[in-house]
Amino acid sequence: MQRKVDYFCAAQWPTFTPPLTRQNAELLKEIVDQKVKAGTLTRRLNACGLSLDAAILGVARAAPLPLTEWARRFERLETSLLLLSRGQEVLVLLSSKDAEAVQAILGVPLGLSDSVHSADRMIEALREARLAAAHGTPERPVVHHAQIADRLPWLPQSIEEAWDTFRRILGAVAAHDEQSNARLLHTLRVFLEHNRSWQAAANALNIHKTSLTYRIRRVEELTGRSLSSTADVAALWLALQAADILGLPGPSDGEGYGPGN
Repeated sequence: MQRKVDYFCAAQWPTFTPPLTRQNAELLKEIVDQKVKAGTLTRRLNACGLSLDAAILGVARAAPLPLTEWARRFERLETSLLLLSRGQEVLVLLSSKDAEAVQAILGVPLGLSDSVHSADRMIEALREARLAAAHGTPERPVVHHAQIADRLPWLPQSIEEAWDTFRRILGAVAAHDEQSNARLLHTLRVFLEHNRSWQAAANALNIHKTSLTYRIRRVEELTGRSLSSTADVAALWLALQAADILGLPGPSDGEGYGPGN
């Protein structure tokens, strides 16, 4: 199933002009997908008021919004940036000096990569930004990769390590979700985010407590781990953090959990 993609380029324009911004902002999608031609990259970025040498990549986990709503929120920001919304993940190519202003508009924690410098480094920059975003909190809404690099050795330090962690711990759950649309991964995340409170998690999921109990027991069966064990809870949470680093889609995205998504 094809992922819904929205994108635009904000470049110090007083109003939003859909054809122009949509055409220019396609650049970020091409860079992320490694389809941009190196010979035209500098010229196309300059047309949007950006320089790859000075740019950083930002990642935020946010509820999907239509393109027109993102454009409305950013239209008064006097800066240049590229924004790409895919499912529940928002990617932003911006200057580091604008990070706090961009995060304030996004309204959710923003993880930032080191300087991008070249299109060849975009995949690594995306990993850095996702890793930083995984450590964002309301109290720490802007997180730079440089602030956490080498300080969190328990987290995967590469895309390959993240995939290995996720597959070994939650691969069976992801496969079950893909086949049945059971949303067990989402249920597990909500359950842990609510500190394993059955009632609070059930309320957040808008399901009966009995249904939540069944789903969690199913997760335990598929993983061979117990939510009553601190060690197992830590492993499951680590796997969910690996999913965040990978930018795996949320339950409303309608996506699978393979490397190509």
